[in-house]
Amino acid sequence: MESAFVLQESRQGISLITLNRPKVLNAWHAPMRAMLIEALAKAEADPDIGAIVITGAGDRAFSAG
Repeated sequence: MESAFVLQESRQGISLITLNRPKVLNAWHAPMRAMLIEALAKAEADPDIGAIVITGAGDRAFSAG
């Protein structure tokens, strides 16, 4: 089973998207990029979403790469 490299949740009209590869400082790779594009498209298509916040898992970096 493939890990969720990108997590997404909705909170009161906000789509919270989390880059989820903290062991490698959330470094991008092709599967993560595809999941991020999918999450952004999902948020954009939802009429209840008024804002998108992108964050990184862990406490060392937002994203590397």
